[in-house]
Amino acid sequence: MEYKILEWNINQATDRYGRNNIPNFVRDELISKSSDIVILTEFCFCNNAEVFLKEAFESNGYDYNFTNNKEEKQNEILIAWKKELFKFQNKEAVKTTNLNNKPNCLIVNLIDNNGKNITVVGLRITIKSYRERKEQMTYVLEKIKDYDNVIIGGDFNNLRRGASIAEWNLNVIEELCEKYNANLYTPTGQSIYQEQGESFDYEFPEDHFITKGNIQMKEYTYNREFTRKNPDVYLFKGDFQVYNNNLKRVTWSIPFGSGIPDHAILQGKFEL
Repeated sequence: MEYKILEWNINQATDRYGRNNIPNFVRDELISKSSDIVILTEFCFCNNAEVFLKEAFESNGYDYNFTNNKEEKQNEILIAWKKELFKFQNKEAVKTTNLNNKPNCLIVNLIDNNGKNITVVGLRITIKSYRERKEQMTYVLEKIKDYDNVIIGGDFNNLRRGASIAEWNLNVIEELCEKYNANLYTPTGQSIYQEQGESFDYEFPEDHFITKGNIQMKEYTYNREFTRKNPDVYLFKGDFQVYNNNLKRVTWSIPFGSGIPDHAILQGKFEL
């Protein structure tokens, strides 16, 4: 069976000032993509979260679950799935606090209409030291090592492609995957900053899929189409940051603060 999956960092940034609203175009984009499984990182219970959940998911045949980090003022992970395709079994939500070195992570166990189990993991590696980021990923891989069919989608906050192997880059992530018999799937290009990287070594592909067991990715790409549909928000098309000649540095190019997605959508298809 083939399924569509989508992961998107929607940049709610914990709604630290209490003014965030999830933009309507985020809802519209999710509806138009009609993925079978949706993973949202940096989700937050902001002003219109309840309405968003109803309009984006409940009204379109999805069930969903999420972490519970609100009291800790940490980012949430949300996972949604089409009820006609999957039945919910159970979940494990990781508690992220300022005092522990735990990622934003939600593990949801589903069963499809053919009776096959699938473990869906939404993950955001929090911005700690490189050593601590590696420890966060190891923690998650340990948690899912006994599950048969796993797919992870998330924001790994890794460094550019050409960064030293001793740091938190793709080589380190791939080595961890190999250790746990998992497969890393990283699209070409970059998921943050400019749509086109300065060079291959300076690309930042922060969003990835990881699979384990009988799950095989067939397609996986970064998608920034939503920026072109919303030129009043994304002033420089697919670029979330641009070089400012006056300031002589790269600056945020969206005329709003947190609450506006600053990652490309990671979308793909997989077989189970």
